[in-house]
Amino acid sequence: MVAKFRAHRNYYIVLAGMQISGFILVLFAHSDKQLVFSYVIISTLFYILWAYIHHFIHHSLNAKIVLEYIVMGVLGIAVMFFFLR
Repeated sequence: MVAKFRAHRNYYIVLAGMQISGFILVLFAHSDKQLVFSYVIISTLFYILWAYIHHFIHHSLNAKIVLEYIVMGVLGIAVMFFFLR
């Protein structure tokens, strides 16, 4: 497990940086619900795209993985949609 993490460490660092950036943007735009929702959607799209790129490069991309990331992204957007209502 540790060896696997070390092999993909740079991918995780970039992913964490993108998600932290999205979180910070949401914090700064907390008074404008449309802008917050836009940042959530953009962060989710980056999350899905980054997962696609990562699995494509490592030859582990398949329909199940793509669907999993899309479902998790949609779930995150749905949760934020209901919180912002």
